[in-house]
Amino acid sequence: MRLTVSAVFVVLAGFGVARAADVDASVAKRHVNLSALQPMLAEQISKAACFARLGINEQANLSYLAGSFELFDKTRRGLRDGNKALGLEAETNQGVLTALNRLDRASSTWNARVAAVGGSSNLSEEMFFAITGGTVPVVKAAAEVAEKAERAYAVGDRSFPLDISLRINLASRQRTLSQRMAKDLCLIESGFNAAEHRAELAEGIKLFEASLDALRNGFPAFSLAPEADPQQRAQLDFVATLWDEVKPIYARVAAGEAPTPAELRLIAWQNNQILSQMNAAVFNYETRNIDG
Repeated sequence: MRLTVSAVFVVLAGFGVARAADVDASVAKRHVNLSALQPMLAEQISKAACFARLGINEQANLSYLAGSFELFDKTRRGLRDGNKALGLEAETNQGVLTALNRLDRASSTWNARVAAVGGSSNLSEEMFFAITGGTVPVVKAAAEVAEKAERAYAVGDRSFPLDISLRINLASRQRTLSQRMAKDLCLIESGFNAAEHRAELAEGIKLFEASLDALRNGFPAFSLAPEADPQQRAQLDFVATLWDEVKPIYARVAAGEAPTPAELRLIAWQNNQILSQMNAAVFNYETRNIDG
């Protein structure tokens, strides 16, 4: 996650151009939402593999890995071919299709490895390294799909205003960060490229906090107002409460300390609670009407 919050807004500010996809606004929002779900699912799979390898809720994490991969694969196919159950229509935008092809190539071997682990009751060291080591190119390719989908579908008219696409983007990044930070902490504990993951964790802390602040309190430089909807505000405030419990742990580990067993267990639980709340926030933005 190499973008600051300001950079996110600069990128998105150029999206509201005449690239309207010939689909209903609800379908457009669904494509943006589920495209942005893919990087999170890839990080979630890697995180689950790591915690399973550490022996923390091993069977639950292997089940989580299998379920996350099933959704990742179903969504990847649906984004291209359409899936009525997911609210997706077959893709026609060439830029999005090209990005989806890149994701197919980047994830081909990784998919087979994840699928094999999802059907087993244990995770070998070899498969652990294959999955966690292969996640980065998959996340990168999935993020490109999300970017292309936003350019194609978030056209900035009244049916899908820039305010909503900005909020969906930021909240979707929070979903991904919730999984990436937990994965980073787990990989640090496992000794896998610890220095690299400490740096990534430190960056994730800053971006998660800045993005949450922008969603709650606005970002005046880009005309993003503070969250005014009471239900959504309460949702984001609850995320802030959950975040306050785990931020000190993440900060200490990023600074070089080791997590305690109790802290590992808390992170293994709390990251899923943060994800659940941010996922609900994204869907709230997706279904918000133009006056919301």
